[in-house]
Amino acid sequence: MAAAEVGVRPGVDGAPRTARRRGRPGAHRRRGGARRRYLRAHLADLALNAGWTWLFSRARRPALATAEAVLLAASTADLARRSWVLDRRAGAALVPYVAWTAFAAALTAAIARRNPR
Repeated sequence: MAAAEVGVRPGVDGAPRTARRRGRPGAHRRRGGARRRYLRAHLADLALNAGWTWLFSRARRPALATAEAVLLAASTADLARRSWVLDRRAGAALVPYVAWTAFAAALTAAIARRNPR
């Protein structure tokens, strides 16, 4: 029996599997969920970055900016970890940003200590 005949299912009865059937069933849904979670993490990181800028520069609240900078550093580390899982080069490219946000958190804390309200 050939694969083109009626009643033969791809991957069953010795027929070759089609390209769209390779992999685990539902894998495309799991990848879509991972992409949405990554996008949410990236957007959260961008929002925290903008929030730090506003708290530190516009609101002139270095103590709150310090807490927010610590959250930003943790968020950035999580984003780098997620990127590493998807693409190692992308994850490696985010390592300097992780270091920068950790340094910015320490610097913001030092400024807050020296400028109490």
